[in-house]
Amino acid sequence: MLLSFLVYTTTASALAWLGWHANAREQRILKDGGKQLPFYCWEIVVSVLLFAFVAGARFKTGYDHWYYMSQYWQLRDYHGFTRLDYEPGFILISKGLAAINTPVFIYFAFWGALQYALFLYAFRNNKSVLVWVPLIIMLGGFFVGWMNSIRQ
Repeated sequence: MLLSFLVYTTTASALAWLGWHANAREQRILKDGGKQLPFYCWEIVVSVLLFAFVAGARFKTGYDHWYYMSQYWQLRDYHGFTRLDYEPGFILISKGLAAINTPVFIYFAFWGALQYALFLYAFRNNKSVLVWVPLIIMLGGFFVGWMNSIRQ
């Protein structure tokens, strides 16, 4: 419990600081007559990588972590899922990662990075909310929900 508290609070704080920094930097640039920061600015890239690391390192977070992990091992070792009604994109990406023998840490990190990057992309034109988004995700229970629904 204490470890989870420390990990989620530290991650939320770091992500919020990165969002604050991106917003402050963009505001300075706009004030000087420049353009908006691109979505792929270093603060966003670092925040996606940090989120991906935490998502990849999670162990027994969420009720179906073991299920996804065992399904991935099944796919990697025996070249097939035991369940056949997965979404086509999920199957395609999972098969690609399994084909190159990707560790399960990278598998979960990839899905976490994809989820977080797409979520941040929605706010690319309003970077002021990037301070609050990671706090809500990491401290509000959404992280566990996202990790339970990596296919969505």
